[in-house]
Parts: sequence; C-alpha cells; structure tokens
Amino acid sequence: FERHVDLRDYPTKSWRNTRSFLPGSGASVDIVRDTVGGRTASGPNNQQLAQPLNIAYVDERRELFAFAPERMLLLARDAGGLRALADTSIDAIAHARFTTTIDGFPATWLMRSTDGLPAMVRFVADETNDFGLAPWGKQEVEIWYSGWTRVAPGVLYPRQRDVRRVGRPYKRMTALAVTINAPAPADSFVIADSVVRRFLAEER
Repeated sequence: FERHVDLRDYPTKSWRNTRSFLPGSGASVDIVRDTVGGRTASGPNNQQLAQPLNIAYVDERRELFAFAPERMLLLARDAGGLRALADTSIDAIAHARFTTTIDGFPATWLMRSTDGLPAMVRFVADETNDFGLAPWGKQEVEIWYSGWTRVAPGVLYPRQRDVRRVGRPYKRMTALAVTINAPAPADSFVIADSVVRRFLAEER
C-alpha cells in the first residue's frame, strides 16, 4: 500500500507525487516536468538523495494527465475526430460509447445512461519502458471510475479508480481528499540541473 499526495499543473505538464510507503516511514518525492523526471528520497541519516527517474514515469504522467477524470471529456471534445459508437450494456444498464485519440492514446469511453457520468475508459498504451509491464509491451488499459461526488468549487470527481491491464486487475486508487486549483509554490516542480543532465544521458 502507498499513500500519495499528487500535485499537478496541467498547462506546464508538471507533476509532483509524494509517495509514503505503508507500513513504515519511507517516502520519496517524484517530479516529472513534461519529459524529464527526478526523485528525491531520504537516505542514511536523513540525507536527501536526488536521482533521475526512469522514463516510465514520463509515460505515467502522460496517462494520468490524459485521463484525469476532471478534464478527460474536455480533452476528448477538443481532440478532434470524436466518433459515436454503438451503445452497450453492463449489468443491464445502457452505456453510450464514443472514441477519439488523446495525446497519442486511442481511447473509448463508456458513459452510463442513468446519470451521464463516465463509467470507464479503455485505451492502448506502450509500456515497454516500464520494468514490470515491459513483457506485455503495447497493451490495453481500462480505468473504471466510481463514487462520483461533488468537490469544491463544484467539480464532479470519482473517489475511486480501478485500473486493469491486459484484462487483469492492476491497481485500485482511492481519493481521500481532493483540492481543485491547489496552490503550487514556484519551487514545487524544480528538478536540479545535475539530475536533468543525468536523466538526459541515462534514462532515455
């Protein structure tokens, strides 16, 4: 289990993810700024160790930003090429389907007829950069959204996301708290120049 504090700046494609590992007190701060990533973690004697992230985290940032529940439908609308598909039924509930490509990900959404909210998005992602997922390479990914609730200033947001990869359960994420338009101090997404140089030399 992990607890994440996830700060995003969509216009600059910047992502800061503070990860705490449970049980225990270990933690790290991962920062991806567009196509470069770095990590700061506590070492011996609480020494702060900085190192480049694997490029797989850049891929993850792209997926998270493309299918963020509070903006993915707007991105789909603006992407162009939006097409309606035949409706389908899940648990006897009709779901509308539509498809387009967002940030290079061909995707299909299923929208519940009962409330008009997204139930699921299915897309194709190339995961050859990810150590754990590389054996499956280009793969089908599903994100199921549930527990939609309204958070300030009135944005609908799902409290739970379930991720399936190549047809198998992969990850469950539960939102304990959500802040829209959270303050982001100027240094929130800074990656040391030395780490950027190492990333460009080693991780690509």
